[in-house]
Amino acid sequence: MMGRFVAKRSVAVLIPTAVMVAVVVSGCGSSSGDSSTTETTASTKPVGLVLTGPPNDNGYYQQVNDGLKNAAKKNGVTVNVVSNVGFEPAAIISATKNLAKAGNDPVIVDGASGNAAATVAKLYPDTQFVIHAAPPPVALKNLHAYVPQQGITSYVAGALAASLSKSKTVGFIGGLEDIPTGEAYAGYSGGAVAQVAGTKVPKAIIGSYSDPAKSKQAASAQIANGADAIYAYVDSGFLGAVQAVTESGKSIPLISGTVARCELSKDVAAATIADNNVIMADILSDSAAGKLPNGTTYYGVDDPKIQRVQLCPGWDTPENQKVVDDVTASITDGSVKLPKAITGR
Repeated sequence: MMGRFVAKRSVAVLIPTAVMVAVVVSGCGSSSGDSSTTETTASTKPVGLVLTGPPNDNGYYQQVNDGLKNAAKKNGVTVNVVSNVGFEPAAIISATKNLAKAGNDPVIVDGASGNAAATVAKLYPDTQFVIHAAPPPVALKNLHAYVPQQGITSYVAGALAASLSKSKTVGFIGGLEDIPTGEAYAGYSGGAVAQVAGTKVPKAIIGSYSDPAKSKQAASAQIANGADAIYAYVDSGFLGAVQAVTESGKSIPLISGTVARCELSKDVAAATIADNNVIMADILSDSAAGKLPNGTTYYGVDDPKIQRVQLCPGWDTPENQKVVDDVTASITDGSVKLPKAITGR
């Protein structure tokens, strides 16, 4: 869900279903995050990253990949990335175990890999493991998590979609039936119904964040069934939703997850931004200080530099901005109480 520096790269080494790339960088960093921490041994060991998807998807995976490398540049560590692992548990466990066995510490995995991280963390108790975008499935001293609460920004997106809809039907497309998608749908549907009572929110889970063809098929079906706004919570698959809207000949606002994709089409109305560059920097600075948080550090909408709903040009009207601002304010001031299904906590 963009590289910004020049780094010295090692020769890529192929491993089953994935590619490991070592990046050598230098500098220093700062720490932020949860005040409750686990004292770990700070070191300059290489840092591992497991990505279930591609690191060049112009979406979540790319932002995490590049954000970690940017943070590593400031912390003076080497980054080893294993990407395109896929979603088979055995493949994720193997990739995570290989990084731990090779001496990477911490080893960071994406939200689809939490169970695998827990499995491997038990085998390597002296190595720290970090799950990004989902909480730990079990409590372990060496298992930590950093979670942008995209269910909250999705609630705001749902309110925006409902306010733009004339049919009172706003579609949702998700990649997998995982924790981030579940919270995103709960937030989106909750915000839509709260904004306009009786709004219908059909859901399509396409089995991949990176499949434009399946995303296009799902979006076309939702449009045919009356949806006139769609939140496509996918990564490179988002392009398929854009194609579906274009081919429909209708003006249907699209909302993207994690990163802005305004440049793809005039129909892209907004994005639920989660700045994973900041979060990756937090992970590495906490690790460098030997103070990774106990359990989970959550990021809400109280800091718009990290999480916010951002309108695209042409959609950034005073009316639309007011919906976004009012709903966001009602969450941050506590006048709207969101359930655990949305917040994850």
